Amino acid sequence: MMRWADITEEKLREKQLITTGFGETLSWEYLCYVRNHPVNWSVPTCILYGDKDNLTSQETIHKFANDVDAELTIMQKVT
Repeated sequence: MMRWADITEEKLREKQLITTGFGETLSWEYLCYVRNHPVNWSVPTCILYGDKDNLTSQETIHKFANDVDAELTIMQKVT
């Protein structure tokens, strides 16, 4: 989302909170929290991912699924 909004880490650190043009608020505090508290997944998980998802890349969802040993199903768009 930072890339979409063309916001650098330096600018986010300086401003602390930035509202984007697409309605999301970016938070320096939240970014720091996420980086300092990595996911510790310990339950069986299945992920259903839409192939047209424009928020999370397929590369990212594949990496996450592999990291947490989750079953990943990619749903194709039905036309």
